Amino acid sequence: MRYHTKLLIALFSIFLFASCTSTTTKTDQSEINSLVWRFDNLSQVGGFSTELEGSPTLVTTPINSTKFNGLNDRIQVHGNIIAGMQSFTLELVAKPLVPTKKGREPRIVHIEDLSNSKHRLTLEMRFNEQNQWYLDAFLLDGDSRYTLIDSSLTHENGRWYNLAITYENGVFSSYVNGKKELTAQVNFGAMSNQAQTSVGARMNKVHYFNGEIKKLRATPRVLSSEEMLQVE
Repeated sequence: MRYHTKLLIALFSIFLFASCTSTTTKTDQSEINSLVWRFDNLSQVGGFSTELEGSPTLVTTPINSTKFNGLNDRIQVHGNIIAGMQSFTLELVAKPLVPTKKGREPRIVHIEDLSNSKHRLTLEMRFNEQNQWYLDAFLLDGDSRYTLIDSSLTHENGRWYNLAITYENGVFSSYVNGKKELTAQVNFGAMSNQAQTSVGARMNKVHYFNGEIKKLRATPRVLSSEEMLQVE
């Protein structure tokens, strides 16, 4: 009897170890397949060189991030985090503050092929009279375009959020903190590695963001809500 009990315990331990190992491997593989840009260095982001407008400021406590003043702070990154991705999840970890007069419609992330102004992506916010914000996500590819926006889906400023969009086979969706908000049909081809990224404002230097940005992550597939970045 004791022998059978010990055998069962041993088999259970092996099963438990295998399960944990499998789960860990899956999570690690997801991270390996993702590209992450951390905003803890002003001279380069994600290995790409940058050009600064204004004076974006590094914040080192309690976490590493970059602060934008909503007036003239912007970072031009000479790279494209979603280059070549036919399907993708793009996540932005940001903390919006009370908007400035120049920043009530901030274009926080703007990716565009500089040789083709009709192929771009933007992550934006809109603020209402109570200074609550709602997400504005936009895709454009030639004559195909769509804006995911709903002014009733509001959020408070002064805290961290994960603003995310997904795209696959013509389906375009938006999320805030892992909760799906909107979805639509639009055609959007993979973007060139020649495209560049403006962070903190639109590429033509309008609509500035007042707040902090911690991270931008791109994964070449549609993530589930549970796989998306968690924020406090």
